[in-house]
Amino acid sequence: MTAPASIVGRTVTGTIRETLTRCTAPPGSIIRYHFEDADTLQTVRADGLFDGLASEWLYTRTGARSAEIEIAWENNGRSEIELAFSADDRGTFEQLDFAASGEIYCGDVTQLRFRGDFDVRLGGLP
Repeated sequence: MTAPASIVGRTVTGTIRETLTRCTAPPGSIIRYHFEDADTLQTVRADGLFDGLASEWLYTRTGARSAEIEIAWENNGRSEIELAFSADDRGTFEQLDFAASGEIYCGDVTQLRFRGDFDVRLGGLP
């Protein structure tokens, strides 16, 4: 059970199990991130729409069974995803999404927080 040193060429699929802020996609929603190469991230949001607006991303192995993904979005928002591996290809995650400066998600919400399960596999988006 170890976190990979790199996720280039892999797809991380997260299934939301618990929403910790309002305006977050409901439990059971799926988000996919494909780390095509060091400069390219393809995503499919929980609503099923393709969203390729990432300006850069960084994956850091933070421990034998943990890693963090930081994504900077072209709209100046950002995401932080904490991964806890229970096996080489799966585990649990917690994600924080931060709205761009001066922007809101809905009402007065500027940050989304949710948790769930993830798996990692080689290859692109299904």
